[in-house]
Amino acid sequence: MSETLVAEQWLYNELHGDATLMALISGVYAYVAPDTATEPYVVFSYTNDGEDEQGVGGTRLYSVLRYIVRAVDTCESFVSLATIADRINTLLHGKFEAGPSGGTIAESIRIAPYATVEVLDGGVQVRQLGGVYQLRVQS
Repeated sequence: MSETLVAEQWLYNELHGDATLMALISGVYAYVAPDTATEPYVVFSYTNDGEDEQGVGGTRLYSVLRYIVRAVDTCESFVSLATIADRINTLLHGKFEAGPSGGTIAESIRIAPYATVEVLDGGVQVRQLGGVYQLRVQS
């Protein structure tokens, strides 16, 4: 199975499978939330900033993949998103475990914080708060 598919199934399972996080949000989405999604929610997306680690003879040992995982809400402050971002970090940072479909998440660590604001028509602010997570994936 593709390393990105292993990573994305693992991310979804870790986030969606946590009752504490799900009590704070309406859903977890890969790349784009549907128009019908109710805020706040969590979105994760691959940054296309990855690489394969090679062993002797060009054997691929694992893929290093970076994902932005963030809470999204229409709000005036990041404060309302902080609890969600903290829970995401608790679930994803420092993990080493078997992934779905026979893959392995050899490492999951947060390598950078992530925060952004988009101002829509009428001054409505959509804020995103979370982190950039680096996963070492074997499949």
